[in-house]
Amino acid sequence: MAKPYPEVVLLHHRSRVEAGRRLADHFNSAKIDIPRPHTGVREEKVRCPYCDVLLDLQIHSIAGTDKLRRRWLLLSIAGWLVTVIFAPLLIAQFYQSNEENFWYLGGFALSFLGCSYAGYRWQPRRQQEDGVRVHDPRATLPYKQHGLAFPWGVLPSTALPEELQEPDEQY
Repeated sequence: MAKPYPEVVLLHHRSRVEAGRRLADHFNSAKIDIPRPHTGVREEKVRCPYCDVLLDLQIHSIAGTDKLRRRWLLLSIAGWLVTVIFAPLLIAQFYQSNEENFWYLGGFALSFLGCSYAGYRWQPRRQQEDGVRVHDPRATLPYKQHGLAFPWGVLPSTALPEELQEPDEQY
């Protein structure tokens, strides 16, 4: 069940360090001290304490957050069910394969892989859903300047290998 205040923290992207094929992004984090609404969604403007950019924040109510978590669970279950139900059909088609149903079999195999991947991918989303969305108006691809994360999901820079840590003179 969701808590009255969001558990996620606001992240500000500080730097990116590359060492060969390894990559580490460094962030500053700030607590979100906005209570959840009793119903619906609260839209707030929040200023990033590190760069003074005004961010659009959406915070769902406790009931809304639980609904979002149930949605991720149902999507995950649906992906796994499609995988389990259609696996025997895929195997049967494989053994009866001929020229005519080759494309059917390929499409079916891709659908099977897609649903199994969806079930695998959406299950963690349910556990990580906190009912908070952030929109950075300055966000450009390939990565955003701001994001959200649970406090226990952010490693301190000292946990990284030395070659991926930031140089001392930067911060």
